[in-house]
Amino acid sequence: MPQQPTWVPILKKVTAGVIVLVMVYGLYSIIRPASRQDLPQGVPVPRKAAAKTAALPEKNIAPPLQPGQTRPGTRPGTLIVQPFQPGPPKEISSKYRVPSHRDDARITRTDDGRLIFEQSINLARQLHDKDIPAEEDIQILDAILGYYRMMNKSNPVAGENFEVINSLMGKNKQSIVVFPTNHPDLDENGNLLDRWGTPYFFHALSATLLDIQSAGPDRQRGSADDLKLGYELPEPD
Repeated sequence: MPQQPTWVPILKKVTAGVIVLVMVYGLYSIIRPASRQDLPQGVPVPRKAAAKTAALPEKNIAPPLQPGQTRPGTRPGTLIVQPFQPGPPKEISSKYRVPSHRDDARITRTDDGRLIFEQSINLARQLHDKDIPAEEDIQILDAILGYYRMMNKSNPVAGENFEVINSLMGKNKQSIVVFPTNHPDLDENGNLLDRWGTPYFFHALSATLLDIQSAGPDRQRGSADDLKLGYELPEPD
């Protein structure tokens, strides 16, 4: 039997390898993902869900307020205020704002040299009005004190209720009057009473910060129904 040429086995191996490559390529063509070139015109290419790779947007979380700071309230005409006293922020009425400059205030000068702030006097006449929430009484008083601070750059130098009220009624160096002398809720000693008949408590925190407290409906200071200021109303922008 004649000897087989040496190149024949090599040719067989090469042929078998080519066949295997063709089969692998054909199988890959069947199972591989469709590319844009393989799709007919107008067929959209599927995309991976963007939510898997895109970062979720961060919520706008307002930084915590510092004592005395404010930001707009959740309702029209309100402000959220962080009290000077410990506790959560409070949402208050913004209608008791004080002018930032004397030129914006309505002032009447009397013959004896007193300066009467008409806006503050009008605020005082709203104090304890039955149509105004009791919580706003404290805000009205702080606004009245704001007129005094606007001119004197500090609160009245006084500790007792009647001393504070006397300063607001004109017994001060500049003869500034921001509270009426004939207010119906002044007692015989000159103390200003809250709407339940108890004298207000004024507590100086500094030369410009003055807390105001009412004993509330039960007329007992230190109970749960007390009304406390704990903050200054902000100056207008």
